[in-house]
Amino acid sequence: MTFLRKRASLIICILAAALILAGACMCRAGKAIERRYAGDETAENWDPEGGAATVSVYFSENEFKEKDDIETYKFKIAQALKDAGFEISEEAYPFKDSYSAYGSIELGNGLKDVKTVCYGVGGDFFYFHPLKMLSGSYFADSNVNDDFVILDETTAWQLFGSNDIAGKYLWAGDKMLYIKGVYEIPEGSEYKAAGMSGQMVFTSFDTLQEFGSTGGIGHYEIVMPNPIRNFAKKAVGKCAGLPDDYFDKEEEDGANSYDFGESGAAARCIVNDSTSRFSLSNLFKIYKSRYFRSMNGNAIIYPYWENLARYAEDRSAALRIPGTGFVIFGTATLAILLYLFIRRNYEIEKARRVIACIGASCRKLFIMRKKGSGSELG
Repeated sequence: MTFLRKRASLIICILAAALILAGACMCRAGKAIERRYAGDETAENWDPEGGAATVSVYFSENEFKEKDDIETYKFKIAQALKDAGFEISEEAYPFKDSYSAYGSIELGNGLKDVKTVCYGVGGDFFYFHPLKMLSGSYFADSNVNDDFVILDETTAWQLFGSNDIAGKYLWAGDKMLYIKGVYEIPEGSEYKAAGMSGQMVFTSFDTLQEFGSTGGIGHYEIVMPNPIRNFAKKAVGKCAGLPDDYFDKEEEDGANSYDFGESGAAARCIVNDSTSRFSLSNLFKIYKSRYFRSMNGNAIIYPYWENLARYAEDRSAALRIPGTGFVIFGTATLAILLYLFIRRNYEIEKARRVIACIGASCRKLFIMRKKGSGSELG
């Protein structure tokens, strides 16, 4: 019976160790997916000590913004930081931000025209969303002119038969655009599903608005100080028009959008804190609602980087939440077995001591009686 008990304990220990190993591997795989598809290091680069947050706002088609709205946001956010005790300079705000609009534009080289998907960007867009450049470099709002364009490799080959075309120019309507660089589109069906399927270019928002087709600014992002939990998210959300009860509702049931339209229909925006989107608590919410996550009643079209981030959330939650459960269960099982082993050995040792004590008492009593018998004979 003792042999069978030891064998069963050994099998349970092996299974528990296997669970811990499998759970650790699943958690590691989930982390790798996060880094690959949504490795947002913007906040860490901005403040390595962890005092910053990256917040994104995605507007519905009914709530697209203009550049003046973005300037208003920046002023209000700066005021919120000033009220929190930060020193604010009119020359340089203590944050970086960017905005972008989704649309299309037709580009030509004089011989051939190509209609492409286009992101009209502003601010420090490529600080938030770096691309793998095959040639050339990025452009920013600090450039004097807004007549730059970055091409994908597919469009570059269609128009010029080469990737090394930085410095050449194209035409958008009657405006000349200088090619700032060419970037590489990653391979994989997930990138195509996210919206990076080729023929996607980047220009300034002004160029897209004037010579292309767009509904307006649909995405705004900012990296800023975050002295207390959710400070940055609340400051940006209030600028976007979210009332105070939005954040209470979010804490209660994990809502990430709020309807602030008069008709209660599609006037919505979504505010995300990218810094904490892969925390275990957030992944648990995603895992719990995995059967309903694909149902979307918001009139919001996500850009490719948010689609990739949500893809990473889904896959990471499917790995890290069960994996964490395996590690906890396996560790608890080993702890219980260890406790039982120690307790059993303690009880055995205690029984041995009691038996030894009884034996010693019996021997002592026997010796005393023997001595007593000897004295009587004498």
